[in-house]
Amino acid sequence: MRVAETSAADLPAVLEVERLAFGNDDVADLVRDLVKDPSAAPVLSLLAWDLDRPLRHIMFSAARLQGSGAASGHSGQ
Repeated sequence: MRVAETSAADLPAVLEVERLAFGNDDVADLVRDLVKDPSAAPVLSLLAWDLDRPLRHIMFSAARLQGSGAASGHSGQ
């Protein structure tokens, strides 16, 4: 098995893995949208391959949390 950072050329393989893993297009569509959104651009995206077959994908993207934290009981200190 080989694990490598993804490139733009890997997007079809990434989306295929997501569709197969979740059985629908919902997560694949979300991943595609995150990749295209400059404010959520992936910090790290890895694809595991078995020879020429994509097997697994993991992606960490930027996120922004809003709010005071009062709802969670955390004061932010």
